[in-house]
Amino acid sequence: MHISVIASISEHLGVAFGTTLFSQPVKPLRAGLQGFEEMLLRVRDARGEWRSPQEFLAQVDNHQFSWLVDRDVIISTLKYLRAHPEKICSVNVSAQSLNKGSNLANFLVEMLTKEGVAPDRLIVEISENALLDSGSNGERLFHQLREDVGVGIAFDDFGTRALNFKDLRLSPDFLKIDIDYVKQAVYDHRPKSIVAALIELARTHSTKDHRIRTVAEGVETEEVYDLIVRMGCDYAQGWCHRLGVATPIEL
Repeated sequence: MHISVIASISEHLGVAFGTTLFSQPVKPLRAGLQGFEEMLLRVRDARGEWRSPQEFLAQVDNHQFSWLVDRDVIISTLKYLRAHPEKICSVNVSAQSLNKGSNLANFLVEMLTKEGVAPDRLIVEISENALLDSGSNGERLFHQLREDVGVGIAFDDFGTRALNFKDLRLSPDFLKIDIDYVKQAVYDHRPKSIVAALIELARTHSTKDHRIRTVAEGVETEEVYDLIVRMGCDYAQGWCHRLGVATPIEL
């Protein structure tokens, strides 16, 4: 898939990266829950080989272009949702987007309207790092996205930094447990205890009218899959064959 803004940024930075947007299934682990897909940006080098996107995204962030990448991914995701009305998708937003506050909220309203996509079919993922780095702007935007735009909200990579648990008073729709804890939970008591604590934390901060759902990231083996099911996690995401594979989207 060609993303014009990202291609222009790559040319500006002088890096020979090509990008493709993939959708990765997020599978419900209990009856009554609807699965969704996370949109992931993948990068090829000049030889056409897959590379970690982190190098490209780090350069983009250093040059203050992350918010533009966020918008291009959002546009492509909404076009995908328009073509697949049965699906729900999530997209990641950077601290730069959070710091732009109402600009992002207004952009989402404009693009959702343009593509004819209901807001509740889009989930905005905000990482713990981005939320902390954006300060009060992040909390302000959270309320705008929830109340004015109507999209779902997920706290991503939760547990990686000292995010004050009082911030769960914001009541995100999803709490995504960081991949490192999930992958190690079958081998080490400490990460297993952290995963259990985060699942319980989501439960205790849920209300009768609003349940915070937990997502285990990085589920790569049957053993990890079975463990997080037993622990009561709501969703699983990763490379375990029972979860399905990430595939490039077609528009």
